[in-house]
Amino acid sequence: MYDDWTPNQRKRWMYAWLICAAIFTILNVGMIILMGGFPDLDKQIKMVIQISISLPIAALATMKIYTEILLYIFPDKNAKN
Repeated sequence: MYDDWTPNQRKRWMYAWLICAAIFTILNVGMIILMGGFPDLDKQIKMVIQISISLPIAALATMKIYTEILLYIFPDKNAKN
C-alpha cells in the first residue's frame, strides 16, 4: 500500500492519524471528568462501554502514528519513492 506513496502523502496520513488519536483521547478524558466519581452503577457501566469502544480505536491510531514516524525516520529501502 505504501510502495507508491510520496513522503508528503505519508506525512499527511501521519497528521490525520495524530488528529484522530487526539480527538479520541480528549473524548476519553472528557468522559472520565464528566462521569465524576461513579456514584451509581449505571454511570460505571456506561463508562466501561464507552472506554471499550474508543480505547482500541485510539490505540490503533497511536500505533499507526508510531509506524508512520518510524517510516519517516527510517525509510523502507525496498519501497519505490
